[in-house]
Amino acid sequence: MKPITFIFSIFAALAALPAAAGTVTLTVYERGDDVVFSAAGILDLSDFTMVSGASFGTGVDVAEGRFALGGGGTADVWRSTASIPLPAIGTAGIIGPGTGSAGIFALTDLGVDDLVDVAVAAGFTSGGSVSETLVFENQTFGSLGIFASVSADVMLTASQTYSLRVGNQFAPAVVPLPAGGLLLLTGAGALVAARRRKTT
Repeated sequence: MKPITFIFSIFAALAALPAAAGTVTLTVYERGDDVVFSAAGILDLSDFTMVSGASFGTGVDVAEGRFALGGGGTADVWRSTASIPLPAIGTAGIIGPGTGSAGIFALTDLGVDDLVDVAVAAGFTSGGSVSETLVFENQTFGSLGIFASVSADVMLTASQTYSLRVGNQFAPAVVPLPAGGLLLLTGAGALVAARRRKTT
């Protein structure tokens, strides 16, 4: 097989693969004196049904596993095919409002057959990325009634998974600025050295 034909075959095989299902992960962790709720990932709405627009505040119902992150506001509500309870985040009731990011992302149910609803900013494009936070300042897991550790995955539709990760072991790694700067300088130095070798 000629190299060009082989490369073309690889690209054709990759293009034929089914699109990866979307996954949005809610990560809950303590950062200093605060508790952070952070939802991030890809949201594929292709198997959801748009049901309405609604106005949302922010907050978390830790016992029921429902949440609305970000800054609140008007959102489009999309109904999933999952009629299972969301995994609990803790034992307390509703906490909020907290300090949020600018948009809106909520996982809840509006009381219709207990189907899980997803709320996102109006005009959200299916397959786009979600990134919203809600921070409860001067709080701990204990003060908010949050479990120390939870790891659960729920299929909301055939194309969308919701993952819950509660615990400080799931907190994003913090790279100190001096180390980040050193990495940047090392990379820049390597590029300069490679360029000099190429020109001489």
